[in-house]
Amino acid sequence: METVTKHRNPIFDALTGISIETLTMDTLHCFYPGVLQTHRSQVIWGLIEADVWQTSLSGHTTAQARLQESCTRLQAALTRWCRQRRQDHPEEAVTDVQEISPYILGTSRAEQRLGLKGGETKTVFMYLHEVLPSHAAAVANSRHMLDASSALERHMALLKAAPWQFTAAQAEDRRREKRAPHPGLQSVRFLGLLQSGCLINVV
Repeated sequence: METVTKHRNPIFDALTGISIETLTMDTLHCFYPGVLQTHRSQVIWGLIEADVWQTSLSGHTTAQARLQESCTRLQAALTRWCRQRRQDHPEEAVTDVQEISPYILGTSRAEQRLGLKGGETKTVFMYLHEVLPSHAAAVANSRHMLDASSALERHMALLKAAPWQFTAAQAEDRRREKRAPHPGLQSVRFLGLLQSGCLINVV
């Protein structure tokens, strides 16, 4: 499989005004299904292994039975959370999670994943950001999970608050500099995300 292009992309040209500095990351199809899914998969499996939904007390004694019941209870909790979130924040778009199952989460910790769409992943992230602190004492490595969750939440807030374009003053400063700024250091929308060996610069 080819991993390196053999010809320059003609779109990237001074005549078109398109360069690496004019690109932005597709949050919905890159950030959410990437680092967000990886982190939330770890959190969900931490909750499952801690049996925070108390499935064993309901007679589910095997690992597969507890997993299935955990999925059912997580799905129900997400449905309730989405309904309440819409009532509390009518201005906010909330994506329903269509399915939580062993197929979506993986059948074991060794095969864990989070096979959701981008918008669904954001919903799961927001829900678990509220829920995880109450189960921190029972979940292994919860301190690291909480730290990462807070960092991701701050990053999402930064992307939401930052403008898409330079202000007139910023554009004038760049023209006066007469040099190409270091990507990521002088960007309006900041992110240097190293994922799967691919550096993505967001401006």
